[in-house]
Amino acid sequence: MMESEQKNYGLYGLLLGIAGLLIILLFVTIRSKADDSLPEVDITNQLPTISAGPTVNGGNQISPAEYASTQVEILGTYTDNNGCDEVSDGGKVSVYLGRSGVVSNNACNADSNNCYTNSSITMTNGTGSGADFACTVTGCNGGTDVDGVLSCLVDLAYYAEPTDTGTYSGENWNGAIKVQDGEGYSSWSDNAAELASLAALNLTEAAIDYGSLALGATSSADVALTVKNTGNKILDISYYGTDMTCTDGTIAYSKQKFDTVAETAYASMTYTLDDDSQDLSSFNLAKATSGQADSTDELYWRINIPSTGLSGACTGTNTIVAVDGGN
Repeated sequence: MMESEQKNYGLYGLLLGIAGLLIILLFVTIRSKADDSLPEVDITNQLPTISAGPTVNGGNQISPAEYASTQVEILGTYTDNNGCDEVSDGGKVSVYLGRSGVVSNNACNADSNNCYTNSSITMTNGTGSGADFACTVTGCNGGTDVDGVLSCLVDLAYYAEPTDTGTYSGENWNGAIKVQDGEGYSSWSDNAAELASLAALNLTEAAIDYGSLALGATSSADVALTVKNTGNKILDISYYGTDMTCTDGTIAYSKQKFDTVAETAYASMTYTLDDDSQDLSSFNLAKATSGQADSTDELYWRINIPSTGLSGACTGTNTIVAVDGGN
């Protein structure tokens, strides 16, 4: 009987020991269980800035092209500390190039003579364009990259108003940019360049054709030579010419005359061709003000044929030179 009770006590002790161990293990397990805590923070937007530039036409004087547009670049670097791609893809660009006298509060009225502007160009994958400008962003690689180089190009009309001399000599051409990252714009940043004067012309007729005339005859009808102002200034002219060489004989240059008034008789014509350059400072042909409307005027020519010593076809060269006529 005593031996059986001792066995039972031993079994009870073992069970109690196992139960205690399980309680200890359970307690340790509960005490060592891991919990996750998720940190959160919202990054506020920081507006982009124009961090370098811009430069207008590379910092050089703008030299217009005769009767053709001239491409002018406004170039600057922007910084967006939230990432440069917030501007280059989904952002916006505002830009203008205008004569300083017409620019007010970073705005001017679009006019091909003095103001090129676009208030909101949407950028997609680094490119965007509007009515006057085409813009590209380079050097922005996304991710943590914060800087991009912005280039905006505009085609400046050949007749745009110059600022080196004349009426607007105290002004220049301002170019400016600002960028938006989706939530707000940077401040405007600007710079300036001079637009050079250009006196230029085009003669729309290839020849002054007097037709067939008898010896001793004087042409009875005008031969019109059209002068087109292809520059950005009022146009005066100078003129000179050569003798006309015939199959046989020569017609002196002084036998050709012209006038700015149609139907003027040969004897009354104001200007006689010379072999030395002569100025016609009262020509005063205005510059064009629109790409759809050329500015032209006519010179009306006649000739007197000597009465002897000539036969066959006669040719020579008359030269008309563009002269800056002022404003």
